[in-house]
Parts: sequence; structure tokens; C-alpha cells
Amino acid sequence: MSDLQINTKLPLRRNRPGSKAKDWCHWPEETSENMDSLYHIQQYIQQSIRRDSSDIDFILKAPDQQDEGVWKYEHLRQFCLELNDLTVLLQVSI
Repeated sequence: MSDLQINTKLPLRRNRPGSKAKDWCHWPEETSENMDSLYHIQQYIQQSIRRDSSDIDFILKAPDQQDEGVWKYEHLRQFCLELNDLTVLLQVSI
């Protein structure tokens, strides 16, 4: 047997193949302090958007101890991701 232990208490943050749109990214929210991935800022922004996309003030409010430049950069990156999706949709409809 392997000595590798898997922490089963953490929710699996993956979209399973064949997931329906309503189940997409449908996992418990995390606080910014608990996010430990390489892209935790992007993850936090996307989580905020999924929570309530109309609450712009909440989406734009940086967590405590967050570098302002990195925060702005990640918002620009998120904008480009969503703009790319829109561009693809518009190209398909033409």
C-alpha cells in the first residue's frame, strides 16, 4: 500500500463530466484566507461573481491584506476571460 493519504474532508472542487449547467461550479464557498491554490485570487473573484453577479461593490472589494496591483490585474484577467467567451458566442452566431 502507498503511504499517500488523501484528505476526504475537503470538498472536491471539480466539475464532473456531464455536469448540468445548474450544477456547474456548485460547491461550498471558501473564504479568501482558506484558499491556497496558485490562482486563489482568480478563484475568489469568480466565486464572488457566481454568488451575485449584480453586486458590483462586493465583487470589486479586495480582501484584507490583498495587494491592490495584483487585485486589479486579476480583475482585468477575469474580464478578458469573459470577453473571450462572448467573442466566441458572437462568432458562432454570425
